[in-house]
Amino acid sequence: MKAPLFSILHTSARPDKWRAVYDDWMAKCVRPEDVEYVLCIDPRWGFDVEDMTKYDTRLDNVHVVLNNKRRCYVDGVNLAAEASTGEFLIVNADDQFACQEWDHFLFGAWGDSPYGCADTDAFVIEVSTGTPNEHERGVMVMPIFSRARYEQQGFVFYPEYESMFADNDFCESARQDGVVIDARHLMFPHKHPMFDGKGGWSEDWEKRADTALLAQNRFEASELGAKVYQRRKIACFPPMKQKLQKRIIALCLPGEKFEGPYFDAILDLWAHLFLNHPEFEVVKVRQYTSNPYVTREDMRRSMAGMERKPDLCLWIDDDNVLLVAHFEQLLQGLEAHPEVDGVSAWCWIHSPWKTGFVPSAGFWAPDHLHWEPMPAEFAHRQGLEPFECGGLPCILMRYSALEKAGEGAFLPVVDSRLEHGVLGEDFAFFRSAEKGGASFLVDPQVRIPHLKYVTVEPVFSEDGRVPVKVACMMRVKNEGRWIKHTIDSVRELCGDLIYVMEDGSTDDTRAICEAAGCVVLPSPFEGQGLDESRDKDWLLQEVISRCHPDWILMPDGDEELQAGGCAKIRRVLESNPPCDCFALRFLYFWDSIDQIREDGVYGKMARQSLFRADTTFRFKSMYSTEQTHNQNHVGLHTSNAPGGGRRVPDLNVALLHYGYLHREDRIRKFAWITNLDPKNEGEGYYLHCVQGDIPEVPAHAELKHAGPLQLSKLPAHLVPKFDEVPEAIQDDFYATGALERARKYAVGIVWPHDGRCCDICESADEIARKVLSAAD
Repeated sequence: MKAPLFSILHTSARPDKWRAVYDDWMAKCVRPEDVEYVLCIDPRWGFDVEDMTKYDTRLDNVHVVLNNKRRCYVDGVNLAAEASTGEFLIVNADDQFACQEWDHFLFGAWGDSPYGCADTDAFVIEVSTGTPNEHERGVMVMPIFSRARYEQQGFVFYPEYESMFADNDFCESARQDGVVIDARHLMFPHKHPMFDGKGGWSEDWEKRADTALLAQNRFEASELGAKVYQRRKIACFPPMKQKLQKRIIALCLPGEKFEGPYFDAILDLWAHLFLNHPEFEVVKVRQYTSNPYVTREDMRRSMAGMERKPDLCLWIDDDNVLLVAHFEQLLQGLEAHPEVDGVSAWCWIHSPWKTGFVPSAGFWAPDHLHWEPMPAEFAHRQGLEPFECGGLPCILMRYSALEKAGEGAFLPVVDSRLEHGVLGEDFAFFRSAEKGGASFLVDPQVRIPHLKYVTVEPVFSEDGRVPVKVACMMRVKNEGRWIKHTIDSVRELCGDLIYVMEDGSTDDTRAICEAAGCVVLPSPFEGQGLDESRDKDWLLQEVISRCHPDWILMPDGDEELQAGGCAKIRRVLESNPPCDCFALRFLYFWDSIDQIREDGVYGKMARQSLFRADTTFRFKSMYSTEQTHNQNHVGLHTSNAPGGGRRVPDLNVALLHYGYLHREDRIRKFAWITNLDPKNEGEGYYLHCVQGDIPEVPAHAELKHAGPLQLSKLPAHLVPKFDEVPEAIQDDFYATGALERARKYAVGIVWPHDGRCCDICESADEIARKVLSAAD
């Protein structure tokens, strides 16, 4: 078999380097007479193009060509290839050297391969160069290929590249076409400044890199290369000489009739595709029925029945306007991510009376029926982000997404856990697509109007915050000592939206609230017994119907929001957090206005007092017969917020609770609660309420939920400001019998414990003597 002519294509950027490379290759070959050396030079790097003869007259096998196009690396290689005549082409550089008898071994590798039967067969030979992880990354650092392969492709490196990603294209197209000959046992040393000499990449290569190397690796070259590479990969790396079959893009347009801004946008997009994207053949897919599930499923079936399936599908809902710039951004995102099935725009979802909003993209809840939307600050993020579910205002996707979603992808999903018992067609599609293995990205920068609700776009501040309306609701009775402080502490957050359900107070609670500008609502249930759930449900509906707030703050009438708490809460709510409820810290003042209780539940108390306004919410009893068999529920212990079952993060804002400040108030409350609910094992019989206040419940006792009693001083910034701290309720404490009843209940509770109080207190006989002594 006749030996071939080898053409070495050397695009040099260093006048002082190329000759050493040439000498090395010529010294190590078996047949120098069968080697052609094509040197491509560029005056930018110091080559003397005025006298090119000094490069090709001294060496009879050197042919010099000028890089006179874009003068980049890719053009240099392709120009050298155009000037070559050999059957074997080898791409070389200033740092790439040969192995001994390289021409003999390359010829042998080809002769031993399936391609060795004819010298015109297209093939690519893969050798080793010592580049870190080159084979793991699938890259051939030094391309070696036949003239037949070159003519088949019409180029060495696809001409749109500048430098970076050109070799990726070369290698992957060769592997795709199955023309690679494995000769990795041959080592052609690559002496690149990026290498650390130990088989890895150098961290400081840029410090040692020269101007030419930095130019080839500049960011713009990488950005251009990535874009071209992704586009060609999607098209399976077609050769230059092959006439590309146009890709089909289906415009999926559900709706009965199109008019106004929507119609104008579709016409603009169609014209843009015709004038600027000749690679696309545009088809429209239109359906309309009164049932959106059927409409979209019929559109999917229509595309499934096409002889040539569309490559891309652009779904545009009939109440969303997509601009040409939006389309281009979606297309760019999809081409840059061949691993995903679609890139979506998003719109905002909100009720007509609200200024807040949620993006129409998010993630499934664990039940894969409900979802959590992206936070509001998503509107100002950069870069594509994964999402799992949402609306379908506009999404550009590969046909693969519809194939993975399968038959019936848009049809209803029925489940009793859903609010209306059925999942929307958009969520049904994402659920089916995910089951089929599809994945999607959303572009935060492509937000489009949602004409279904309001035409006015919500306010998108630079930090992603949105206006929120917060109302305050309180169910109170006889809180005249504290209620003014409560109102003043929430005013900055709630303004005039403070609603008070007044339950027949005998003190001046109502007058104080009215004077402060609150909306006072007399209880419609006065005289009908105690039921906190009933009362709060009624008040919640009243507040929502009167002012349509976004959030509701619910303190008690003997509590105060900490100083600065309003500003903290507003900052959090304006970020449109992905939850329905927050728990506020709860501080129990004990014996002094600068002192709180911290043992047991008191040290970790948080209450769900801030929640989204939702007419479907309901308050529920906190305890049930399953938790304690002695529970005698009488309307006490209502859940703090009506959400239930969802994540409730803690908010670092405190409610200051004054109801347990004075010993007399604690004993009085203990007597009142135990009179209503004497056998509540779940609350440990409420003994913790009077710990240290009566001998029967000493301070050192370890109770179910608290103890031993531990008090601590508050930081100065949390100590509330009073002109005069209100005293305990002014009545004859002993005449009311509160202390006697409290001790009586305590004795009744601890008596069954083998004559001991909580297993560590005084004996029952000692307690009885003290009770009799007190009675005397």
